[in-house]
Amino acid sequence: MKSIIKEQFLAQSEWQNNYILSNVKDDIKAIWLFAILWNAVCLPFIWYLPDIIKRDVSNAFVLSPFLIMALYLLYSAITRTKKMRQLGETALVMQSFPGIIGTDIGGTILINTPYTPDTECEVKLQSIYTEKVRTIQKKYYRHRIQWYKETEAQITATKKGTKLQFNFSVPKGLRESEKPSDKYYHWLLKIKLINAYDTIERSYEIPVFNDDTLNTGEIKNDRPETNS
Repeated sequence: MKSIIKEQFLAQSEWQNNYILSNVKDDIKAIWLFAILWNAVCLPFIWYLPDIIKRDVSNAFVLSPFLIMALYLLYSAITRTKKMRQLGETALVMQSFPGIIGTDIGGTILINTPYTPDTECEVKLQSIYTEKVRTIQKKYYRHRIQWYKETEAQITATKKGTKLQFNFSVPKGLRESEKPSDKYYHWLLKIKLINAYDTIERSYEIPVFNDDTLNTGEIKNDRPETNS
């Protein structure tokens, strides 16, 4: 069992080193996909809009909410992509990699946003049980929080932005990270930073195990250099 868990840990591409990226890129990909699909549906109406108005101007009012939504989705996708690039990778470097149940789990995140004295950052750590639910009409995932704790990050200024540091005391007896399936446990770290410039939210899937399941082989504790 120990070697199986270790192999699953090493098999996760996002956990090959102590440099964990958030889910922001996946979120933006979903926004772009929805925006492209919506605009693809609206494109014929935009192309023939002058003819539609000539035939009956009232049709333009009927179509206008859909066309406005198409423009809004494109604007949202562009601005979020620009913001993501501006803030940098916002990667999480864990204090101990991987996290160990029954000990302290903490980490550091660098964000390319100006530091201000009134900056606040809420950090949440959750152990979540997720299962796929199948009904006659649809399939969906249901989430149940097994354990939850929140704290305030320690915030300091850096040459290129803001540095967040935080720490949680995790009790024994909680479930370890498991490979995604129809039923599995996983650990999620969420941050919400608020300053005079913006509100920034990020989520990270992190590896958390019992100490006795990681006693074979060697886990990389290095990370690539970052300019953040």
